[in-house]
Amino acid sequence: MKKPTLLTSLLIMLASIPAHSAHTIGTISSYYSTTNGDVAIKLKEGFSDEAEAECPTNNGYAGISRDDDPILKSTLLSAAVAEKKVRLAVAGCQNSWIKINAVYVNI
Repeated sequence: MKKPTLLTSLLIMLASIPAHSAHTIGTISSYYSTTNGDVAIKLKEGFSDEAEAECPTNNGYAGISRDDDPILKSTLLSAAVAEKKVRLAVAGCQNSWIKINAVYVNI
């Protein structure tokens, strides 16, 4: 009985991971937010070529929309205040920003 439950859980977790995402690492140098809940950041080191290729028309920011989970916004803001390096998983565009799908912070 536990095997189907474990298999189902594993499949759900794998389905939530983007099929392809690029990664970029850096320290947040600019944090931009709007009244409608959108958040965008710049990295001191800039974005990797791999991340830039995900959204060739980007304006130098990577971001998330108001519809994304609020924990992403909190994680980005906490990392910015603490001046911690972040690793971003990105894929595609969010309007003129590189779309952030996941944020990793070493504590």
